Amino acid sequence: MLGCVSLLLGVAKVRVNQYAHDTLYDRYPAIYQQVSRLALETFGNAPKVMSFGSSTGLEALTLAQKYFEKSVIVGVDVDEVTLSQARSTCANVSSRVFMFNGEKTALGALGLYDVIFANSVLCRHPWDARPENVYQFSLFEKTIATLSEVLRPKGILCIINANY
Repeated sequence: MLGCVSLLLGVAKVRVNQYAHDTLYDRYPAIYQQVSRLALETFGNAPKVMSFGSSTGLEALTLAQKYFEKSVIVGVDVDEVTLSQARSTCANVSSRVFMFNGEKTALGALGLYDVIFANSVLCRHPWDARPENVYQFSLFEKTIATLSEVLRPKGILCIINANY
């Protein structure tokens, strides 16, 4: 594994992928539907799914309720306040949805994933041209490498709304 996750998602703002915690329920329905179809065909009726940068849990809830109704969904974020909110948001599907802090727990702690969503997290929005706020390609590259390490062979890495 490429060092510890905190190296990639660390406390200093320049090391964090996305600062914002904005999200919506079912915000990418056409993509979720296609990825779900492919994953179910490839891995059977309960592929293991990660929501990387899960924020307040609405994506994990969407995936659990609408697209992966038998799957374990693992949400990963680095902000304890939003993780707490995510756990509350997903309480009614908590037997299949788990949240953890990516700075405190290695991404591979729960094994490999069939599908990883990294939606609106491998970016900086709003865009800010000041050098200290630009989303560095090196961070993007390291994060992709780390996600790839926990993706099952033939797994699906779905990235939406990235700066690269």
